[in-house]
Amino acid sequence: MAETVDGLESLAKLEARILETVAQLRAARQEKEQAQTETRTLREEVVRLRGERRQILERVEKLLAQIDTLAGG
Repeated sequence: MAETVDGLESLAKLEARILETVAQLRAARQEKEQAQTETRTLREEVVRLRGERRQILERVEKLLAQIDTLAGG
């Protein structure tokens, strides 16, 4: 009888560990999905900012060219 109780306790502990592992796996998957979403958002932001930077550089170059023209003229 004691062996049966010990066996049931061992099974209950194993079941609890399995359930905990499953919960941790679900949480890890959710965190991974959130990280992937954030990564996509940040990459899109970087692309947008690079475009803005390029436009600003073009404007500055035009302004510098106008200043050179005015200073030379």
